[in-house]
Amino acid sequence: MTDLNALFARAEAAFRAGRIEEAHGAASTVAGAVQHPTVYHLLGLIEHRRGNLPAARSALDQARALAPRHAQIANSLGVVAAEMGDTPAAFTAYVAATNIDAKWIEPRLNIALLLQQIGKLPEALDVLEHALQIAPDFARGWGALGAVARDMRDLDMAADAFERAIALEPGNARAVHGRARVALERGEADAVARYAAATALLPDEGDVAIGEAEALEGAGAPDADRRLAPMVAGRADWTEGHRVLARMRWEAGDAAGFTDAFEAALAEQPRNIAMWTTLIDTLAGADMFAEAADAAARGRAATDGTPDFALREAIHAGEAGDDARAERLFAAMPASLPNRQLHEARHRIRTGEIERAAALLDAVRAADDTSISGWALSGLVWRLQGDDRAEWLHGQEGLVAARALELDPAALAETAELLRALHRTNTHPIGQSLRGGTQTRGVIFARTEPEIRRLHAAIKQAVATHWAELPPFDPRHPLLRHREAQTRLTGSWSVRLLQSGFHVAHIHPEGVLSSASYFVLPAPTPSEDAQAGWLEIGRPPADLRLDLPPVRTIQPQVGRLALFPSSLYHGTRPFAEGERITVAFDVAV
Repeated sequence: MTDLNALFARAEAAFRAGRIEEAHGAASTVAGAVQHPTVYHLLGLIEHRRGNLPAARSALDQARALAPRHAQIANSLGVVAAEMGDTPAAFTAYVAATNIDAKWIEPRLNIALLLQQIGKLPEALDVLEHALQIAPDFARGWGALGAVARDMRDLDMAADAFERAIALEPGNARAVHGRARVALERGEADAVARYAAATALLPDEGDVAIGEAEALEGAGAPDADRRLAPMVAGRADWTEGHRVLARMRWEAGDAAGFTDAFEAALAEQPRNIAMWTTLIDTLAGADMFAEAADAAARGRAATDGTPDFALREAIHAGEAGDDARAERLFAAMPASLPNRQLHEARHRIRTGEIERAAALLDAVRAADDTSISGWALSGLVWRLQGDDRAEWLHGQEGLVAARALELDPAALAETAELLRALHRTNTHPIGQSLRGGTQTRGVIFARTEPEIRRLHAAIKQAVATHWAELPPFDPRHPLLRHREAQTRLTGSWSVRLLQSGFHVAHIHPEGVLSSASYFVLPAPTPSEDAQAGWLEIGRPPADLRLDLPPVRTIQPQVGRLALFPSSLYHGTRPFAEGERITVAFDVAV
Protein backbone atom coordinates (compact mmCIF):
# COMPACT_ATOMS: atom_id res chain seq x y z
CA MET A 1 0.00 0.00 0.00
CA THR A 2 2.91 2.34 0.71
CA ASP A 3 4.12 1.85 -2.86
CA LEU A 4 0.64 2.59 -4.22
CA ASN A 5 0.42 5.76 -2.12
CA ALA A 6 3.76 6.92 -3.52
CA LEU A 7 2.67 6.09 -7.05
CA PHE A 8 -0.58 8.00 -6.59
CA ALA A 9 1.33 11.01 -5.24
CA ARG A 10 3.57 10.82 -8.30
CA ALA A 11 0.49 10.75 -10.55
CA GLU A 12 -0.92 13.83 -8.82
CA ALA A 13 2.38 15.71 -9.09
CA ALA A 14 2.78 14.82 -12.78
CA PHE A 15 -0.80 15.94 -13.51
CA ARG A 16 -0.28 19.30 -11.81
CA ALA A 17 2.98 19.76 -13.72
CA GLY A 18 1.36 18.97 -17.04
CA ARG A 19 3.14 15.67 -17.63
CA ILE A 20 -0.10 14.03 -18.65
CA GLU A 21 1.14 10.74 -20.05
CA GLU A 22 3.32 10.10 -17.00
CA ALA A 23 0.31 10.90 -14.79
CA HIS A 24 -1.86 8.59 -16.84
CA GLY A 25 0.48 5.65 -16.50
CA ALA A 26 0.85 6.02 -12.77
CA ALA A 27 -2.86 6.61 -12.09
CA SER A 28 -3.89 3.67 -14.29
CA THR A 29 -1.58 1.38 -12.35
CA VAL A 30 -3.06 2.50 -9.02
CA ALA A 31 -6.64 2.19 -10.33
CA GLY A 32 -5.89 -1.35 -11.43
CA ALA A 33 -4.83 -2.26 -7.91
CA VAL A 34 -7.32 -0.45 -5.70
CA GLN A 35 -10.87 0.87 -6.08
CA HIS A 36 -10.96 4.27 -4.45
CA PRO A 37 -12.99 7.36 -5.46
CA THR A 38 -9.99 9.72 -5.27
CA VAL A 39 -7.99 7.48 -7.60
CA TYR A 40 -10.82 7.24 -10.15
CA HIS A 41 -11.43 10.99 -9.87
CA LEU A 42 -7.80 11.72 -10.73
CA LEU A 43 -7.87 9.21 -13.55
CA GLY A 44 -11.01 10.86 -14.93
CA LEU A 45 -9.36 14.29 -14.82
CA ILE A 46 -6.30 12.90 -16.60
CA GLU A 47 -8.37 11.23 -19.32
CA HIS A 48 -10.29 14.49 -19.75
CA ARG A 49 -7.03 16.37 -20.24
CA ARG A 50 -5.96 13.72 -22.77
CA GLY A 51 -9.18 14.32 -24.72
CA ASN A 52 -10.52 10.81 -24.14
CA LEU A 53 -14.01 11.76 -22.98
CA PRO A 54 -15.54 8.25 -22.87
CA ALA A 55 -12.68 7.01 -20.67
CA ALA A 56 -12.96 10.12 -18.50
CA ARG A 57 -16.67 9.60 -18.02
CA SER A 58 -16.20 5.91 -17.20
CA ALA A 59 -13.64 6.72 -14.51
CA LEU A 60 -15.78 9.51 -13.04
CA ASP A 61 -18.87 7.29 -13.02
CA GLN A 62 -16.91 4.78 -10.97
CA ALA A 63 -15.67 7.52 -8.65
CA ARG A 64 -19.22 8.82 -8.14
CA ALA A 65 -20.55 5.34 -7.45
CA LEU A 66 -17.96 4.95 -4.72
CA ALA A 67 -18.47 8.47 -3.29
CA PRO A 68 -21.99 9.76 -4.13
CA ARG A 69 -21.64 12.64 -1.65
CA HIS A 70 -18.40 14.04 -3.13
CA ALA A 71 -19.17 17.45 -4.69
CA GLN A 72 -15.97 17.75 -6.73
CA ILE A 73 -16.45 14.34 -8.33
CA ALA A 74 -20.04 15.25 -9.25
CA ASN A 75 -18.93 18.56 -10.76
CA SER A 76 -16.14 16.90 -12.77
CA LEU A 77 -18.62 14.36 -14.10
CA GLY A 78 -20.91 17.24 -15.15
CA VAL A 79 -18.08 18.90 -17.08
CA VAL A 80 -17.33 15.74 -19.04
CA ALA A 81 -21.01 14.96 -19.68
CA ALA A 82 -21.54 18.51 -20.98
CA GLU A 83 -18.59 18.22 -23.36
CA MET A 84 -20.00 14.92 -24.62
CA GLY A 85 -23.31 16.64 -25.37
CA ASP A 86 -25.25 14.83 -22.65
CA THR A 87 -27.00 17.90 -21.26
CA PRO A 88 -29.42 16.07 -18.92
CA ALA A 89 -26.59 14.11 -17.26
CA ALA A 90 -24.54 17.30 -16.93
CA PHE A 91 -27.41 19.11 -15.21
CA THR A 92 -27.99 16.18 -12.88
CA ALA A 93 -24.34 16.08 -11.87
CA TYR A 94 -24.02 19.85 -11.39
CA VAL A 95 -27.20 20.03 -9.30
CA ALA A 96 -25.95 17.12 -7.20
CA ALA A 97 -22.73 19.01 -6.56
CA THR A 98 -24.60 22.13 -5.40
CA ASN A 99 -26.84 20.03 -3.15
CA ILE A 100 -23.79 18.41 -1.55
CA ASP A 101 -21.97 21.73 -1.04
CA ALA A 102 -24.37 24.66 -1.21
CA LYS A 103 -21.61 27.24 -0.74
CA TRP A 104 -19.36 25.98 -3.54
CA ILE A 105 -19.83 28.30 -6.52
CA GLU A 106 -18.11 26.34 -9.30
CA PRO A 107 -21.02 23.97 -10.09
CA ARG A 108 -23.46 26.89 -10.02
CA LEU A 109 -21.28 28.65 -12.59
CA ASN A 110 -21.28 25.50 -14.71
CA ILE A 111 -25.07 25.25 -14.51
CA ALA A 112 -25.33 28.84 -15.73
CA LEU A 113 -22.90 28.25 -18.58
CA LEU A 114 -24.86 25.20 -19.68
CA LEU A 115 -28.14 27.13 -19.53
CA GLN A 116 -26.54 29.89 -21.60
CA GLN A 117 -25.30 27.35 -24.12
CA ILE A 118 -28.80 25.94 -24.70
CA GLY A 119 -30.37 29.40 -24.91
CA LYS A 120 -32.07 29.58 -21.50
CA LEU A 121 -30.68 33.03 -20.75
CA PRO A 122 -33.08 34.28 -18.03
CA GLU A 123 -32.56 31.03 -16.13
CA ALA A 124 -28.78 31.37 -16.46
CA LEU A 125 -29.01 34.93 -15.16
CA ASP A 126 -31.02 33.80 -12.13
CA VAL A 127 -28.45 31.11 -11.28
CA LEU A 128 -25.55 33.57 -11.54
CA GLU A 129 -27.26 36.25 -9.49
CA HIS A 130 -27.92 33.72 -6.73
CA ALA A 131 -24.32 32.46 -6.88
CA LEU A 132 -22.96 35.99 -6.60
CA GLN A 133 -25.09 36.62 -3.52
CA ILE A 134 -23.21 33.71 -1.96
CA ALA A 135 -19.80 34.76 -3.29
CA PRO A 136 -19.87 38.45 -4.28
CA ASP A 137 -16.11 38.51 -4.92
CA PHE A 138 -16.15 35.64 -7.47
CA ALA A 139 -14.61 37.33 -10.52
CA ARG A 140 -15.39 34.56 -12.99
CA GLY A 141 -19.02 34.66 -11.87
CA TRP A 142 -19.25 38.36 -12.69
CA GLY A 143 -17.62 37.70 -16.05
CA ALA A 144 -20.16 34.96 -16.78
CA LEU A 145 -22.97 37.30 -15.74
CA GLY A 146 -21.64 39.89 -18.18
CA ALA A 147 -21.60 37.35 -21.01
CA VAL A 148 -25.19 36.26 -20.31
CA ALA A 149 -26.39 39.87 -20.06
CA ARG A 150 -24.68 40.65 -23.36
CA ASP A 151 -26.44 37.70 -25.01
CA MET A 152 -29.70 39.10 -23.62
CA ARG A 153 -28.79 42.46 -25.21
CA ASP A 154 -28.77 44.20 -21.81
CA LEU A 155 -25.48 45.93 -22.51
CA ASP A 156 -25.68 48.22 -19.49
CA MET A 157 -25.87 45.22 -17.16
CA ALA A 158 -23.13 43.49 -19.15
CA ALA A 159 -20.80 46.48 -18.87
CA ASP A 160 -21.32 46.73 -15.10
CA ALA A 161 -20.73 42.99 -14.61
CA PHE A 162 -17.55 42.94 -16.70
CA GLU A 163 -16.26 46.01 -14.84
CA ARG A 164 -16.87 44.23 -11.54
CA ALA A 165 -14.98 41.15 -12.78
CA ILE A 166 -12.03 43.26 -13.94
CA ALA A 167 -11.89 45.16 -10.63
CA LEU A 168 -11.68 41.85 -8.78
CA GLU A 169 -9.25 40.25 -11.22
CA PRO A 170 -7.53 42.75 -13.57
CA GLY A 171 -5.98 39.95 -15.65
CA ASN A 172 -9.30 38.22 -16.33
CA ALA A 173 -8.89 37.99 -20.09
CA ARG A 174 -12.47 36.94 -20.84
CA ALA A 175 -13.90 39.83 -18.85
CA VAL A 176 -11.52 42.33 -20.48
CA HIS A 177 -12.53 41.04 -23.90
CA GLY A 178 -16.22 41.03 -22.98
CA ARG A 179 -16.02 44.63 -21.80
CA ALA A 180 -14.24 45.61 -25.01
CA ARG A 181 -16.99 43.98 -27.06
CA VAL A 182 -19.64 45.89 -25.14
CA ALA A 183 -17.71 49.12 -25.72
CA LEU A 184 -17.68 48.40 -29.45
CA GLU A 185 -21.38 47.57 -29.56
CA ARG A 186 -22.33 50.63 -27.52
CA GLY A 187 -20.09 52.90 -29.58
CA GLU A 188 -17.97 53.96 -26.61
CA ALA A 189 -15.05 56.27 -27.30
CA ASP A 190 -12.53 53.95 -25.63
CA ALA A 191 -13.39 50.80 -27.62
CA VAL A 192 -10.03 50.80 -29.43
CA ALA A 193 -8.10 51.14 -26.14
CA ARG A 194 -10.16 48.37 -24.56
CA TYR A 195 -9.42 46.08 -27.48
CA ALA A 196 -5.73 46.87 -27.18
CA ALA A 197 -5.92 45.63 -23.58
CA ALA A 198 -7.78 42.49 -24.68
CA THR A 199 -5.20 41.86 -27.41
CA ALA A 200 -2.37 42.04 -24.87
CA LEU A 201 -4.05 39.27 -22.87
CA LEU A 202 -5.31 37.19 -25.82
CA PRO A 203 -2.90 37.89 -28.69
CA ASP A 204 -3.83 34.78 -30.69
CA GLU A 205 -7.62 34.88 -30.18
CA GLY A 206 -9.47 35.29 -33.47
CA ASP A 207 -12.56 36.93 -31.96
CA VAL A 208 -10.36 39.54 -30.32
CA ALA A 209 -8.60 40.31 -33.61
CA ILE A 210 -11.95 40.72 -35.36
CA GLY A 211 -13.26 43.01 -32.63
CA GLU A 212 -10.11 45.11 -32.67
CA ALA A 213 -10.35 45.50 -36.44
CA GLU A 214 -14.00 46.54 -36.19
CA ALA A 215 -13.20 49.02 -33.40
CA LEU A 216 -10.43 50.57 -35.49
CA GLU A 217 -12.73 50.66 -38.51
CA GLY A 218 -15.42 52.37 -36.44
CA ALA A 219 -12.87 54.96 -35.33
CA GLY A 220 -11.98 55.68 -38.96
CA ALA A 221 -8.49 54.12 -38.92
CA PRO A 222 -7.21 53.65 -42.51
CA ASP A 223 -5.40 50.40 -41.59
CA ALA A 224 -8.14 48.84 -39.51
CA ASP A 225 -7.26 45.32 -40.66
CA ARG A 226 -3.57 45.60 -39.72
CA ARG A 227 -3.68 42.68 -37.28
CA LEU A 228 -6.58 40.77 -38.78
CA ALA A 229 -5.10 40.41 -42.29
CA PRO A 230 -1.89 38.57 -41.30
CA MET A 231 -3.83 36.36 -38.90
CA VAL A 232 -6.26 35.43 -41.69
CA ALA A 233 -3.36 34.71 -44.03
CA GLY A 234 -1.97 32.23 -41.54
CA ARG A 235 -5.26 30.41 -40.87
CA ALA A 236 -6.65 28.80 -43.99
CA ASP A 237 -9.51 27.23 -42.03
CA TRP A 238 -10.64 30.36 -40.15
CA THR A 239 -13.92 30.99 -41.94
CA GLU A 240 -15.17 33.89 -39.83
CA GLY A 241 -11.88 35.76 -40.11
CA HIS A 242 -11.96 35.45 -43.90
CA ARG A 243 -15.58 36.63 -44.01
CA VAL A 244 -14.91 39.74 -41.92
CA LEU A 245 -11.74 40.63 -43.80
CA ALA A 246 -13.54 40.37 -47.14
CA ARG A 247 -16.38 42.52 -45.82
CA MET A 248 -13.97 45.17 -44.56
CA ARG A 249 -12.04 45.27 -47.83
CA TRP A 250 -15.25 45.53 -49.84
CA GLU A 251 -16.52 48.41 -47.71
CA ALA A 252 -13.14 50.12 -48.03
CA GLY A 253 -13.63 50.09 -51.81
CA ASP A 254 -11.51 47.08 -52.82
CA ALA A 255 -14.03 45.57 -55.25
CA ALA A 256 -11.31 43.78 -57.23
CA GLY A 257 -9.40 42.00 -54.47
CA PHE A 258 -11.77 41.65 -51.53
CA THR A 259 -11.98 37.84 -51.90
CA ASP A 260 -8.28 37.18 -52.54
CA ALA A 261 -7.74 35.70 -49.09
CA PHE A 262 -10.54 33.19 -49.73
CA GLU A 263 -8.84 32.02 -52.90
CA ALA A 264 -5.51 31.60 -51.13
CA ALA A 265 -7.17 29.59 -48.35
CA LEU A 266 -9.01 27.35 -50.79
CA ALA A 267 -5.83 26.72 -52.75
CA GLU A 268 -4.43 25.35 -49.50
CA GLN A 269 -7.60 23.55 -48.38
CA PRO A 270 -9.68 22.87 -51.51
CA ARG A 271 -12.13 20.55 -49.70
CA ASN A 272 -13.08 23.06 -47.00
CA ILE A 273 -16.88 23.15 -47.40
CA ALA A 274 -17.38 25.98 -44.87
CA MET A 275 -14.86 28.19 -46.67
CA TRP A 276 -16.47 27.56 -50.06
CA THR A 277 -19.89 28.35 -48.59
CA THR A 278 -18.67 31.62 -47.10
CA LEU A 279 -16.99 32.65 -50.37
CA ILE A 280 -20.17 31.92 -52.33
CA ASP A 281 -22.32 33.90 -49.91
CA THR A 282 -19.84 36.79 -49.89
CA LEU A 283 -19.83 37.06 -53.69
CA ALA A 284 -23.63 36.87 -53.84
CA GLY A 285 -23.89 39.51 -51.13
CA ALA A 286 -21.87 41.83 -53.35
CA ASP A 287 -24.34 41.22 -56.24
CA MET A 288 -21.70 39.19 -58.08
CA PHE A 289 -24.20 36.45 -58.88
CA ALA A 290 -22.45 34.91 -61.87
CA GLU A 291 -19.21 34.74 -59.90
CA ALA A 292 -21.09 33.20 -56.95
CA ALA A 293 -22.59 30.54 -59.22
CA ASP A 294 -19.16 29.76 -60.66
CA ALA A 295 -17.69 29.52 -57.15
CA ALA A 296 -20.46 27.09 -56.21
CA ALA A 297 -19.61 24.98 -59.26
CA ARG A 298 -15.92 25.02 -58.31
CA GLY A 299 -16.78 24.10 -54.73
CA ARG A 300 -18.98 21.25 -55.90
CA ALA A 301 -16.17 19.85 -58.03
CA ALA A 302 -13.60 20.23 -55.26
CA THR A 303 -15.80 18.49 -52.68
CA ASP A 304 -17.05 15.59 -54.80
CA GLY A 305 -20.50 16.93 -55.55
CA THR A 306 -21.71 18.49 -52.30
CA PRO A 307 -25.49 18.80 -52.99
CA ASP A 308 -25.83 22.16 -51.24
CA PHE A 309 -23.41 23.67 -53.74
CA ALA A 310 -25.65 22.54 -56.62
CA LEU A 311 -28.53 24.41 -54.98
CA ARG A 312 -26.40 27.52 -54.45
CA GLU A 313 -25.21 27.36 -58.04
CA ALA A 314 -28.83 27.16 -59.24
CA ILE A 315 -29.91 30.06 -57.01
CA HIS A 316 -27.17 32.39 -58.15
CA ALA A 317 -27.30 31.32 -61.81
CA GLY A 318 -30.95 32.31 -61.77
CA GLU A 319 -30.16 35.63 -60.11
CA ALA A 320 -27.57 36.22 -62.83
CA GLY A 321 -30.20 35.58 -65.51
CA ASP A 322 -28.97 32.15 -66.64
CA ASP A 323 -32.31 30.34 -66.47
CA ALA A 324 -31.15 27.36 -68.52
CA ARG A 325 -28.28 26.64 -66.15
CA ALA A 326 -30.58 26.94 -63.15
CA GLU A 327 -33.11 24.62 -64.81
CA ARG A 328 -30.52 21.91 -65.42
CA LEU A 329 -29.38 22.08 -61.82
CA PHE A 330 -32.87 21.97 -60.30
CA ALA A 331 -33.76 19.00 -62.51
CA ALA A 332 -30.75 17.01 -61.29
CA MET A 333 -30.76 17.74 -57.55
CA PRO A 334 -32.54 15.61 -54.94
CA ALA A 335 -36.13 16.61 -54.24
CA SER A 336 -35.50 16.32 -50.50
CA LEU A 337 -32.64 18.84 -50.42
CA PRO A 338 -33.36 21.41 -47.68
CA ASN A 339 -34.74 24.72 -49.04
CA ARG A 340 -34.89 23.32 -52.57
CA GLN A 341 -38.66 23.91 -52.90
CA LEU A 342 -38.45 27.54 -51.78
CA HIS A 343 -35.69 28.40 -54.22
CA GLU A 344 -37.18 26.41 -57.07
CA ALA A 345 -40.42 28.34 -56.52
CA ARG A 346 -38.42 31.53 -57.03
CA HIS A 347 -37.01 30.06 -60.24
CA ARG A 348 -40.50 29.11 -61.46
CA ILE A 349 -41.79 32.63 -60.77
CA ARG A 350 -38.85 34.02 -62.71
CA THR A 351 -39.62 31.78 -65.72
CA GLY A 352 -43.36 32.48 -65.62
CA GLU A 353 -44.47 29.06 -64.33
CA ILE A 354 -46.78 30.48 -61.72
CA GLU A 355 -48.88 27.37 -61.08
CA ARG A 356 -45.77 25.28 -60.45
CA ALA A 357 -44.48 28.01 -58.14
CA ALA A 358 -47.77 28.04 -56.24
CA ALA A 359 -47.65 24.27 -55.70
CA LEU A 360 -44.08 24.45 -54.44
CA LEU A 361 -44.95 27.29 -52.06
CA ASP A 362 -47.94 25.35 -50.73
CA ALA A 363 -45.45 22.61 -49.81
CA VAL A 364 -43.06 25.12 -48.25
CA ARG A 365 -45.79 26.55 -45.98
CA ALA A 366 -47.08 23.09 -45.12
CA ALA A 367 -43.60 22.09 -43.96
CA ASP A 368 -42.84 25.38 -42.17
CA ASP A 369 -45.58 27.97 -41.82
CA THR A 370 -43.16 30.31 -40.01
CA SER A 371 -41.07 30.85 -43.19
CA ILE A 372 -41.27 34.59 -43.87
CA SER A 373 -39.61 33.99 -47.26
CA GLY A 374 -42.29 31.43 -48.12
CA TRP A 375 -45.09 33.83 -47.15
CA ALA A 376 -43.47 36.70 -49.09
CA LEU A 377 -43.32 34.70 -52.34
CA SER A 378 -46.81 33.31 -51.72
CA GLY A 379 -48.13 36.86 -51.46
CA LEU A 380 -46.74 37.68 -54.89
CA VAL A 381 -48.09 34.48 -56.46
CA TRP A 382 -51.56 35.08 -54.97
CA ARG A 383 -51.59 38.59 -56.40
CA LEU A 384 -50.73 37.19 -59.84
CA GLN A 385 -53.49 34.59 -59.53
CA GLY A 386 -56.11 37.02 -58.23
CA ASP A 387 -56.37 34.93 -55.07
CA ASP A 388 -58.29 36.54 -52.17
CA ARG A 389 -55.56 35.36 -49.81
CA ALA A 390 -53.33 38.16 -51.12
CA GLU A 391 -55.62 40.74 -49.53
CA TRP A 392 -55.87 38.68 -46.33
CA LEU A 393 -52.09 38.40 -46.11
CA HIS A 394 -51.04 41.98 -46.81
CA GLY A 395 -54.05 44.14 -47.58
CA GLN A 396 -55.88 44.34 -44.26
CA GLU A 397 -56.28 47.81 -42.80
CA GLY A 398 -53.72 48.47 -40.09
CA LEU A 399 -51.00 46.08 -41.23
CA VAL A 400 -49.06 48.97 -42.78
CA ALA A 401 -48.84 52.33 -41.07
CA ALA A 402 -46.79 55.52 -41.01
CA ARG A 403 -46.77 57.59 -37.86
CA ALA A 404 -44.83 60.52 -36.43
CA LEU A 405 -42.27 59.86 -33.72
CA GLU A 406 -42.71 61.78 -30.48
CA LEU A 407 -39.55 63.87 -31.01
CA ASP A 408 -39.43 67.63 -31.39
CA PRO A 409 -37.55 69.30 -34.28
CA ALA A 410 -34.49 70.02 -32.15
CA ALA A 411 -34.24 66.38 -31.03
CA LEU A 412 -34.60 65.21 -34.63
CA ALA A 413 -31.82 67.55 -35.76
CA GLU A 414 -29.51 66.34 -32.97
CA THR A 415 -30.23 62.74 -33.89
CA ALA A 416 -29.47 63.42 -37.55
CA GLU A 417 -26.14 65.03 -36.71
CA LEU A 418 -25.08 62.07 -34.59
CA LEU A 419 -26.20 59.50 -37.17
CA ARG A 420 -24.23 61.22 -39.92
CA ALA A 421 -21.06 60.93 -37.83
CA LEU A 422 -21.49 57.16 -37.54
CA HIS A 423 -21.15 56.52 -41.29
CA ARG A 424 -17.44 56.01 -41.96
CA THR A 425 -17.14 53.30 -44.61
CA ASN A 426 -16.88 53.93 -48.34
CA THR A 427 -19.55 51.71 -49.89
CA HIS A 428 -22.58 49.61 -49.07
CA PRO A 429 -22.02 46.48 -47.00
CA ILE A 430 -22.06 42.97 -48.40
CA GLY A 431 -25.46 41.29 -48.31
CA GLN A 432 -27.53 44.41 -47.60
CA SER A 433 -30.22 46.10 -49.68
CA LEU A 434 -28.84 49.62 -50.06
CA ARG A 435 -27.05 50.86 -53.16
CA GLY A 436 -25.17 54.15 -53.30
CA GLY A 437 -24.55 54.63 -49.60
CA THR A 438 -23.36 53.16 -46.32
CA GLN A 439 -24.82 51.29 -43.36
CA THR A 440 -23.75 51.21 -39.73
CA ARG A 441 -22.78 47.90 -38.18
CA GLY A 442 -23.74 46.44 -34.85
CA VAL A 443 -26.93 47.30 -32.98
CA ILE A 444 -27.42 51.03 -33.09
CA PHE A 445 -29.95 51.00 -30.22
CA ALA A 446 -27.22 49.51 -28.00
CA ARG A 447 -25.26 52.76 -28.17
CA THR A 448 -25.10 55.02 -25.12
CA GLU A 449 -25.43 58.49 -26.64
CA PRO A 450 -28.44 60.33 -25.20
CA GLU A 451 -29.70 61.06 -28.71
CA ILE A 452 -29.85 57.31 -29.48
CA ARG A 453 -31.47 56.43 -26.17
CA ARG A 454 -34.10 59.10 -26.71
CA LEU A 455 -34.74 57.81 -30.23
CA HIS A 456 -34.96 54.23 -28.97
CA ALA A 457 -37.60 55.19 -26.42
CA ALA A 458 -39.66 57.07 -29.02
CA ILE A 459 -39.53 54.15 -31.43
CA LYS A 460 -40.53 51.61 -28.78
CA GLN A 461 -43.53 53.78 -27.95
CA ALA A 462 -44.54 54.01 -31.65
CA VAL A 463 -44.16 50.24 -32.13
CA ALA A 464 -46.34 49.58 -29.07
CA THR A 465 -49.04 51.86 -30.49
CA HIS A 466 -48.90 50.16 -33.89
CA TRP A 467 -49.03 46.70 -32.33
CA ALA A 468 -52.11 47.65 -30.31
CA GLU A 469 -53.87 48.82 -33.48
CA LEU A 470 -53.20 45.72 -35.62
CA PRO A 471 -56.17 43.71 -36.94
CA PRO A 472 -57.53 40.97 -34.63
CA PHE A 473 -55.73 37.77 -33.72
CA ASP A 474 -55.65 35.21 -36.56
CA PRO A 475 -53.86 31.90 -35.89
CA ARG A 476 -53.27 31.30 -39.61
CA HIS A 477 -51.67 34.67 -40.36
CA PRO A 478 -47.85 34.96 -40.16
CA LEU A 479 -48.06 38.28 -38.27
CA LEU A 480 -51.47 38.27 -36.58
CA ARG A 481 -50.89 34.86 -34.97
CA HIS A 482 -48.52 36.81 -32.68
CA ARG A 483 -51.10 39.52 -31.92
CA GLU A 484 -51.16 38.75 -28.17
CA ALA A 485 -47.39 38.19 -27.80
CA GLN A 486 -44.82 40.52 -26.28
CA THR A 487 -42.59 42.26 -28.83
CA ARG A 488 -38.92 43.19 -28.83
CA LEU A 489 -36.77 45.18 -31.21
CA THR A 490 -34.09 43.04 -32.79
CA GLY A 491 -31.33 44.48 -34.91
CA SER A 492 -31.14 48.19 -35.59
CA TRP A 493 -29.01 50.16 -38.01
CA SER A 494 -28.72 53.44 -39.86
CA VAL A 495 -28.42 53.91 -43.62
CA ARG A 496 -27.01 56.95 -45.37
CA LEU A 497 -27.81 57.26 -49.08
CA LEU A 498 -26.32 59.82 -51.44
CA GLN A 499 -27.32 60.88 -54.96
CA SER A 500 -28.94 58.07 -56.95
CA GLY A 501 -29.03 55.96 -53.78
CA PHE A 502 -31.83 53.48 -53.22
CA HIS A 503 -32.78 50.15 -51.65
CA VAL A 504 -33.43 47.11 -53.83
CA ALA A 505 -36.62 45.23 -52.99
CA HIS A 506 -35.99 42.80 -50.14
CA ILE A 507 -37.45 41.29 -46.98
CA HIS A 508 -36.19 40.79 -43.41
CA PRO A 509 -37.04 37.15 -42.65
CA GLU A 510 -35.81 37.28 -39.03
CA GLY A 511 -38.69 39.41 -37.71
CA VAL A 512 -42.43 39.86 -38.00
CA LEU A 513 -42.48 43.64 -38.56
CA SER A 514 -40.02 45.73 -40.57
CA SER A 515 -39.48 49.46 -40.50
CA ALA A 516 -37.97 52.68 -41.79
CA SER A 517 -37.65 56.02 -40.01
CA TYR A 518 -36.36 59.26 -41.50
CA PHE A 519 -33.98 61.92 -40.17
CA VAL A 520 -32.36 63.60 -43.20
CA LEU A 521 -34.03 63.90 -46.61
CA PRO A 522 -32.81 65.35 -49.91
CA ALA A 523 -34.52 68.40 -51.29
CA PRO A 524 -36.60 67.46 -54.37
CA THR A 525 -35.31 68.63 -57.72
CA PRO A 526 -37.66 69.93 -60.44
CA SER A 527 -36.63 67.31 -62.98
CA GLU A 528 -37.07 64.15 -60.91
CA ASP A 529 -40.00 61.83 -60.33
CA ALA A 530 -42.54 63.24 -57.87
CA GLN A 531 -42.12 60.08 -55.80
CA ALA A 532 -38.32 59.96 -55.91
CA GLY A 533 -36.96 58.42 -52.71
CA TRP A 534 -40.37 57.10 -51.60
CA LEU A 535 -40.72 53.76 -49.84
CA GLU A 536 -42.39 51.14 -52.02
CA ILE A 537 -44.02 48.28 -50.12
CA GLY A 538 -44.99 45.16 -52.03
CA ARG A 539 -43.11 45.68 -55.30
CA PRO A 540 -41.28 42.42 -56.19
CA PRO A 541 -37.50 42.19 -56.52
CA ALA A 542 -36.30 42.99 -60.04
CA ASP A 543 -34.81 39.53 -60.59
CA LEU A 544 -38.31 37.96 -60.38
CA ARG A 545 -39.30 39.89 -63.55
CA LEU A 546 -42.83 40.55 -62.36
CA ASP A 547 -44.83 43.55 -63.48
CA LEU A 548 -46.54 44.14 -60.15
CA PRO A 549 -46.83 47.61 -58.61
CA PRO A 550 -46.32 48.25 -54.88
CA VAL A 551 -49.35 47.70 -52.67
CA ARG A 552 -48.50 50.87 -50.76
CA THR A 553 -46.12 53.80 -51.13
CA ILE A 554 -45.04 55.99 -48.22
CA GLN A 555 -43.63 59.47 -48.58
CA PRO A 556 -40.57 60.00 -46.38
CA GLN A 557 -40.84 62.81 -43.85
CA VAL A 558 -38.34 63.75 -41.18
CA GLY A 559 -39.51 62.16 -37.93
CA ARG A 560 -41.83 59.64 -39.64
CA LEU A 561 -41.74 55.91 -38.89
CA ALA A 562 -43.12 53.34 -41.34
CA LEU A 563 -44.05 49.86 -40.07
CA PHE A 564 -45.19 46.89 -42.16
CA PRO A 565 -45.21 43.06 -42.10
CA SER A 566 -41.81 41.51 -42.69
CA SER A 567 -43.37 39.26 -45.35
CA LEU A 568 -43.83 42.32 -47.61
CA TYR A 569 -41.03 43.06 -50.05
CA HIS A 570 -39.95 46.66 -49.78
CA GLY A 571 -37.47 48.99 -51.45
CA THR A 572 -37.10 52.63 -52.40
CA ARG A 573 -37.03 54.70 -55.54
CA PRO A 574 -33.72 56.46 -56.25
CA PHE A 575 -33.40 60.20 -55.83
CA ALA A 576 -31.31 62.50 -58.00
CA GLU A 577 -29.05 64.25 -55.51
CA GLY A 578 -28.61 65.10 -51.87
CA GLU A 579 -28.50 62.95 -48.74
CA ARG A 580 -30.94 60.68 -46.93
CA ILE A 581 -30.35 59.23 -43.44
CA THR A 582 -32.66 56.64 -41.95
CA VAL A 583 -32.83 54.22 -39.05
CA ALA A 584 -34.40 50.77 -39.41
CA PHE A 585 -34.96 47.76 -37.18
CA ASP A 586 -36.98 44.56 -36.99
CA VAL A 587 -39.66 43.62 -34.50
CA ALA A 588 -39.62 40.05 -33.20
CA VAL A 589 -41.76 38.24 -30.63
